[in-house]
Amino acid sequence: RLAGLLEDSNAKVTDVAEVIGSDPALAAKVLQFANSALLYAGGEVSDIAEAVKRIGFGMLAVLVLATEVYAQFDGGEVESLRQRSVLASRIAGQICSVYAARETVMTAALLSDVGALLKGIGRTPLGEDAGASPTHAEIGAYLLGAWGLPGPVVEAVAQHRTPERLASVRFDAVGVVHVAVALAHGEAVNEAFLQAAGVKAHLPAWRAAASALTEAQAAA
Repeated sequence: RLAGLLEDSNAKVTDVAEVIGSDPALAAKVLQFANSALLYAGGEVSDIAEAVKRIGFGMLAVLVLATEVYAQFDGGEVESLRQRSVLASRIAGQICSVYAARETVMTAALLSDVGALLKGIGRTPLGEDAGASPTHAEIGAYLLGAWGLPGPVVEAVAQHRTPERLASVRFDAVGVVHVAVALAHGEAVNEAFLQAAGVKAHLPAWRAAASALTEAQAAA
């Protein structure tokens, strides 16, 4: 019901708030995020409708998706992975600019490592040539495709670890997610790919944005 409302251009904030208010766990998450250091402006929010307004439908959809997807799994590393994925999503939203649709890259970055949550499958180390073995990114993309997520999101998840393998060198959703995930995880960015795509000069600014978001998330 909530997913349908968030996709409806005529949906009202009060309707969305009513659905969120019917789920205590989700309501708590929404209020927590609305009052986080990342969004804090103008005082605390305790009303769900005001929280929805502050977050916005686009970011709310990403937040709800994260809550639902990661709730399907357990284990000591899941929370840490969730936090890094949310950070990657925020970074992607900051750097996407004219390169790709904001909601596409935020969703893809958020779910980029969902394949790593599936125990015993695709244990090839990230970044290595897997050969015949599927990588976490490919497994995650297959899962998201099976769930019916949009093609651009699935492609960005599948290709974000190896953007240099794209048929044509361009900086789009795949590139944005590659940079966002690498910065969120503290990994090396493929600078040769960025150079070939003509965007390497933006990397220092992207690193600065990622650092600011990392600090904001830590303070939340």
